[in-house]
Amino acid sequence: SSNNRIVWITKEENVMSDHFDKSIEDLISPEVYRKITEEYPSVIANEYCLLKRFFDEQQIFAALYETKDIYEVVLKLNVIIALMYLKHTGDSESFDSLEKELLGKNVSLGDWDSLLGKIKRTQTKR
Repeated sequence: SSNNRIVWITKEENVMSDHFDKSIEDLISPEVYRKITEEYPSVIANEYCLLKRFFDEQQIFAALYETKDIYEVVLKLNVIIALMYLKHTGDSESFDSLEKELLGKNVSLGDWDSLLGKIKRTQTKR
């Protein structure tokens, strides 16, 4: 029906829905949002602020991509922290192997995910 249609504006502008009435509060509570933006590392907090802005501006696809960006930032941060843990605890064999994999090429999102899985497996072997 015409009440639920998506309108394509221009290539340069974002796709907007006539009835995109969601807000960031539909995803997370105001208390959790406040905690994230005030207490989490700024690289994560900034992504949530962008997500809120996209919801406020009803930019559907920008909000969708921003959720992917949040996942990516959290994933990368976890990999880096885990690598530093391996280095700090003296597991140089695992650290050196994983570091080479990380620095050896342009790392895709799938590569970061794979690295986190490998780090997890090195820890379960201990």
